[in-house]
Amino acid sequence: MSDPFGTPPSQEPPPPGDTGQWGTTPPQAPPPPPGYGSAPPQYGAPPPQYGYGPPPGPYGYGYPQETESQATTALVLSIVGVFTCFIVSIVALVIAGKADESIRQSGGRKTGEGLVKAARIVSWITIGLTVLGILVVIVVVAVAAPSST
Repeated sequence: MSDPFGTPPSQEPPPPGDTGQWGTTPPQAPPPPPGYGSAPPQYGAPPPQYGYGPPPGPYGYGYPQETESQATTALVLSIVGVFTCFIVSIVALVIAGKADESIRQSGGRKTGEGLVKAARIVSWITIGLTVLGILVVIVVVAVAAPSST
């Protein structure tokens, strides 16, 4: 210990547990709680997944998802096919098949299964109504033809 009247302290190290001039140890502050700035655990489980979202990718992080553009194109073409020509609906079916294959091969990175399903339903309804309309015209012409002669 040093003299309180200004005598220089000795060069000896303080005894264990004594870090201050007056023989007391300062109180230890508790560690800060984990918060916004805390780093992710180095050797633990991946971060928790809350609610719905992309499937976990490498290192526990999710891939950004995107909608398959061919699925959107197929749906638009199938709707256009309702008002124009059933051939457009057939093209929509082909594009929907390619979009479905691309979505399955992406491993969850691409979405649009609902768009593909809707495009197929609208296309098949359009093709069915077109075939039904052609059959009705054939029947009407067949019934009306013999009576006109």
